Amino acid sequence: MHYCSIVITKEFPTDDVLEKILRPYNEDDYYSQDERQAPPTFMWDWWQVGGRYRGQIKLTIDKDNEEYQWRYGIKEPRAGRLFRSFTLEHFQFLSDKSNSFYFEEDYFPSMGYRDGFLYVDGGRVKDIQNLEELGCFNFIDKDGNAFTRSYYDGKGNFIKNPNFDEQFINALKNSQDCYICVVDIHD
Repeated sequence: MHYCSIVITKEFPTDDVLEKILRPYNEDDYYSQDERQAPPTFMWDWWQVGGRYRGQIKLTIDKDNEEYQWRYGIKEPRAGRLFRSFTLEHFQFLSDKSNSFYFEEDYFPSMGYRDGFLYVDGGRVKDIQNLEELGCFNFIDKDGNAFTRSYYDGKGNFIKNPNFDEQFINALKNSQDCYICVVDIHD
C-alpha cells in the first residue's frame, strides 16, 4: 500500500538526506539481518518525493522575497531554492533527456501560482502556509524518531496510536527552522 509520510529534516531534503533518514525503515535491510531486532515503526520497499501525494505544501509567492528568488522575468538556476517539487524535478529530467532548455519558472503556472501560492512537495516549515491542514500516516521528526497512526504487532493485530495527531503537531511546532518533505512510501 501507499502511505503519505512526512519527513522533517534539519537540512534541505535532498534524495541523499532522505535516503539516509529512511534507511532504517527499509524492509529489505530489516529482513536480511541475521538476528532481527524488533521491527521498525513502519517499513517501506519503495519511496518517492511527492508521488501520489505531490503538491500538498503551499508556499506564498512574494516577489520581494529574495530567499526564494521569485523572479519571473529572469531565468534562475535551481540552486538556492528552498523547496522540493516532484513536478519540477520530473520536467528537469525530461529536459535533460531531450536537450531542450528548462526553466523552472516556466512551470509555475502549472503549479498554481496564479492564486498567489506555489504547491510543492517540500519546504521550510516556517514558510508553509497550510501547515495545520497537512496530514499523513507516518512521519519522522527532526531527530529521526518515527511515528505512525497504526502499526502491525506481528500477531495479527493493528494497534492505533491515539496520540499521533498531537505528536505530529508538536513535531512541527518544534521544527520551525527545519524542512519537511512529503514522501510517498510503499510497503
